[in-house]
Amino acid sequence: MSQLKQYTVNSIRNFEDLKYIASLFAQAQTFGKDSSQVLAVKIMAGIAFGLDPFSAATSLHVIQGKVVMSAGLQARLIKQHPKYDYMVKEITNEKCEIIFYCDDKECGTSVFTIDDAILAKLNSKDNWKYYPKNMLFARAISNGIRWFCPDALGQSVYSAEELELPTKIVDGDVVYDDSKVKAVAHISEGLPFDCEETALEWAKEYLSCTLEEAVKLFHSTKEDTNGKKGLNFYLRVCEIKRGE
Repeated sequence: MSQLKQYTVNSIRNFEDLKYIASLFAQAQTFGKDSSQVLAVKIMAGIAFGLDPFSAATSLHVIQGKVVMSAGLQARLIKQHPKYDYMVKEITNEKCEIIFYCDDKECGTSVFTIDDAILAKLNSKDNWKYYPKNMLFARAISNGIRWFCPDALGQSVYSAEELELPTKIVDGDVVYDDSKVKAVAHISEGLPFDCEETALEWAKEYLSCTLEEAVKLFHSTKEDTNGKKGLNFYLRVCEIKRGE
């Protein structure tokens, strides 16, 4: 009987180790339908942040070359950092203020208010309506990390909300909700018409356009490297909504 290795960030020593653990995760389907290639990319991204393979597979997403990380994980990594730290000075439904420290000295303050959310046209989204504290914290922590400790994580990271990706609240954390993207992805995967209808109806409602216009937009969307359009379609719709 073979002995199952306990994999940590330090135990992935070569490409074979990476392939093994990514293949194991994919076969187990613990992380949905992510392929071994997608899981390998997540694990490689996680190594840069000192994450073990399981944490990387559950907590990270790599979208169009950008690492998407939940606000809670960003905050945890700052707390674990030998040089940086933060303290929440104030958090209400109207405002979140976070003080950042470098070598135990205050190095800056990040504030995000509900007025900032209104200015950015974020407040109409459900999460902002029902979980304003969580959303304010997510913006304040990610902004503060980028402003006052950009070298702390080794590379630029983004919260899903910053990239206009769908989010959900899980255990108080603002995380990427890929279930909505998967609904869009059904269009390019040859799945039943009800999945296509769901995606197109979402685009129609989100853009206040006709169904014919949504279909035309999908057909004009470029395929990704896997020959599919789902995620690119979703991102394109978001770009149009932002007026880009």
